[in-house]
Amino acid sequence: MPLENIRFRGDGAPATFQEVLSELKQRGCNLLLTGEVPAVVSDVATNRLLGAPFEDRKRVLALSGVSLERVSSRLPSGTGPGDRGVCVLVHRDDVRSAAVQSPESRAWMEPAGPDLETFRAAICGAIERFDERSGGLAPAELRLSVDSLATLLADSPTAEVHSFLDGVAATVDGVNGMGHYHLPLSDDSALVRELTPHFSARIELRQRGNAAPEQRWHVPAYDETTNWVRL
Repeated sequence: MPLENIRFRGDGAPATFQEVLSELKQRGCNLLLTGEVPAVVSDVATNRLLGAPFEDRKRVLALSGVSLERVSSRLPSGTGPGDRGVCVLVHRDDVRSAAVQSPESRAWMEPAGPDLETFRAAICGAIERFDERSGGLAPAELRLSVDSLATLLADSPTAEVHSFLDGVAATVDGVNGMGHYHLPLSDDSALVRELTPHFSARIELRQRGNAAPEQRWHVPAYDETTNWVRL
């Protein structure tokens, strides 16, 4: 994401946004993506957060209720779902579209079981395998995308989703990685407020008319919100 123009609003913040972002990348973080935006905007956000194609990143895409046709558009240009540094996990069978029914096209897809605990175990297992193969991941080398929490909340009790987030977030933090989780709801919704304690920050997305999509960050630890900038 091009964040050079992003800043906290007002003059009272104890640190600049760039300092906070650097800290999040070094110690690991989990980010909640909010906002009722088209799927293509979510694609752009995921693409940016998974890291530039020239960067050495280990990328885990954990999908629930998302068409597999969107996988390629979410990965950075020049990377693909069959790459050694990419793992695609599928939580629900109904995300399989007619375009990905051949054995060849399913070769890169890893089923992650129908229940939430199996899904959590598959995500954490993929992260741990990347960590072991690398002999220890560098800060921000691991990138995780979970899409979407709305599907998980519709299918599972809220308490189980809280437990799922606790487990996955702890694994991401343990390797100093960066995880982001889509929840396509208004940032001021009650459910967003309820889930916020699991996350280091929220990235609110919006698109107004034909204008380019935008983002702003909310960092609860500093009680700060940034200006809106182009995504």
